[in-house]
Amino acid sequence: MTEQKISEISISDAISHSQEITKVELESLYYCGTYQVMVFIAFTAACFAFASNLIFMTYCAWEPPWECYTGGEIVEYSNSTADKCSAFENNQCVNITWSNVLFSSMVFEWNLLCNERKKVYLSITMQMAGHLFGVLLATQISDFYGRRVALLTITAGHAIAGIGTSFCKKWEVFTAFRFVAGFFAIGLVSTSSVYLLESVGQKKRMVLMSLGGVNTGFILTAGVAPLLGKWRLLCLCSGCAGAVSLAIIALLNETPRWLVQRGKTSEARRVYLRILRLNCKSEKQLSETQWDSFVERLKTRKTKRRSFWHLFSDSEISRKTVVVCQSMLSMTLISAVLLYSVNDLSGNLYENYAVFASVRWAGGALGMLADHFIPSLGRKLLMGILLAIVSCCFLALTITEWLECNIPHLKNILIFIGAGAFSPVWIALLLAVMELYPTSMRSIATGFSGVFGEVGSVIMPQLLLLGSLWKPGMWLVLTIVCSCFLASFTAFIPETKGKPLTDDYVKKQKTQQPVPERTSSQSQ
Repeated sequence: MTEQKISEISISDAISHSQEITKVELESLYYCGTYQVMVFIAFTAACFAFASNLIFMTYCAWEPPWECYTGGEIVEYSNSTADKCSAFENNQCVNITWSNVLFSSMVFEWNLLCNERKKVYLSITMQMAGHLFGVLLATQISDFYGRRVALLTITAGHAIAGIGTSFCKKWEVFTAFRFVAGFFAIGLVSTSSVYLLESVGQKKRMVLMSLGGVNTGFILTAGVAPLLGKWRLLCLCSGCAGAVSLAIIALLNETPRWLVQRGKTSEARRVYLRILRLNCKSEKQLSETQWDSFVERLKTRKTKRRSFWHLFSDSEISRKTVVVCQSMLSMTLISAVLLYSVNDLSGNLYENYAVFASVRWAGGALGMLADHFIPSLGRKLLMGILLAIVSCCFLALTITEWLECNIPHLKNILIFIGAGAFSPVWIALLLAVMELYPTSMRSIATGFSGVFGEVGSVIMPQLLLLGSLWKPGMWLVLTIVCSCFLASFTAFIPETKGKPLTDDYVKKQKTQQPVPERTSSQSQ
């Protein structure tokens, strides 16, 4: 009788322990060790490659001071630009002399001056066009063939395009390579972010994304660019960073969550055990029974392959998708305008970019610390506070330009504060989008919203043109955009912090209220 009671107690303990295991998130079972460090390094290298690819054209388009020699006569820099351009366009410049060349840009190397500068803008346009096409393909590969396959394809393509660009001798070939580089670069952050998300526990996600994300890529690029001094070397460095990420990813495995979602449970367990071995946590592995019960919970509903139209399959998810797309467009537009506004600030270009990158990194780090040490601070509250600060900065810039206040340092301070406050918004929004959608739709949702983000990049030059024609106009538009971003996101997007990842989307069934039967007395 005593043995029977002991047996019953042990069985009940095992059942309760199994039930506790099934409530745990899959990624928390990996713990944190060597494997996560490798994933983080690959993620950081990918983000550096993307950031350097993004800032690359701003350095390439930089125009150093120059003088035009016309048969022994010099058209001085002090004269109007129209005079120099008129001589240049009429082939009257016998020789062009450059001064204070801090960075060897493509403008400097190929004399893309005056009317020839349209070739620079064409190269930028082609790179953005590559982003638009690439973001769709990257997410489809990620969801259909796996995160690892997508990352291997994207990093290999970007490395080849980046290294190839550095050897271009003509701007036409350069432009073609920039399209290819943009095609692959846009998938670096979205796909590597999903891979990181499905490789670490939820408590460490924002920490790692803040430490090794795009902000780190910006600050690394701002530090590397003055040391290299040439656009070819900067492009080669970006391609090599992609190659580093490629080499590390080749040593890693597909995420167990994606494998389970595809029904490859035995392979998922093999990867799970390898992760524990690398993390020196093999003694904490789940038994076969515990693993099977855990997987069964993840497979309670058979997942289907999803496509873009599933993002609008019902009113609830359609509303979320529309708000996410609007948020991504606003985020990219605001971030791009802040980045390109650095060229108009007073002071040295390198120093301004260094301060800009440092402020963005510091803002992201502070946001990460707040997210980690203040559990009650959700994504919505954090983004609401930061977007309110950014809106105030834009409103102050609008008023300053409207009143024509000639205070250069004030403009610098407002832009740097706005960039620092907006930095965690970038991270929190990307993380919220990935946590908002299930595994079967995660990369598709990231890619689809990323397309609208690239639309923001296309709109950005028009906004800069508006700023050149009417200075308060650009900041006024950004104030409205940022305010709409704040209102829509906080109103329609649910809190995702601390919520477990889901594997497939389940429509909520409408429950009909039972109609009470009428009694005979009521009928009378």
